[in-house]
Amino acid sequence: MNKFVWTVSHVVSKGVHKLIEEPIKKCMLGKHGRNVHIGHNVTGNLENIYCGDNVSLGGENLFLSSNAKVHIGDNVMFGPRVTVITGDHRIDVPGKPMIAVTEKLPENDQDVVFEGDNWIGANVTLLKGVTIGEGAVVAAGAVVTRSIDKYSIWGGFQQENCGIDSKIYLVNPSILLDKKNEKSNGSYTRFRKRRWRETRSVVDCENGSSNHQNKTGCFISL
Repeated sequence: MNKFVWTVSHVVSKGVHKLIEEPIKKCMLGKHGRNVHIGHNVTGNLENIYCGDNVSLGGENLFLSSNAKVHIGDNVMFGPRVTVITGDHRIDVPGKPMIAVTEKLPENDQDVVFEGDNWIGANVTLLKGVTIGEGAVVAAGAVVTRSIDKYSIWGGFQQENCGIDSKIYLVNPSILLDKKNEKSNGSYTRFRKRRWRETRSVVDCENGSSNHQNKTGCFISL
């Protein structure tokens, strides 16, 4: 009996979402292309989201973008519970509580851009001003505070002195086995064979720089 009730409830919930919730939320978007899927309980400032074609927003995604925009290119998929925040609060007004500061500077709100062909894992948080380059992947649970280069992979983060110290590298498959014992805790070693020859790049998110390497590649280390 309980299984029957659960099945009926699930079917009804899915139908309501598909026929009512999803179409309404598509209309709330600033712009959207073809084949856009919006999961359950996607919330936030949807009017400031601009989607291309073949975009999937996972369940419980949250977009806090009251004064800036979120630009999502084609072929982008979001896992569940992704949070995108395009603004922050001022902390530079002496003698006044931060919660009472209503004036903002231009740099307090900046667009977030997904260039296309991106995979954003579950529980990822992306902060103002970042650009996720074409073909880039963000691993589950990451906190992204700096832009990610094309065909790069953000995997893991470390907190130190109230800051973020993260590095992302593409790995040459030929040296992967030699370096497998050098991984540090919380890091990922991963490569995408079909795009290795296209990029061969290393992205240092701490310094916001990108340097092209020779064919020997480089090893991921956080």
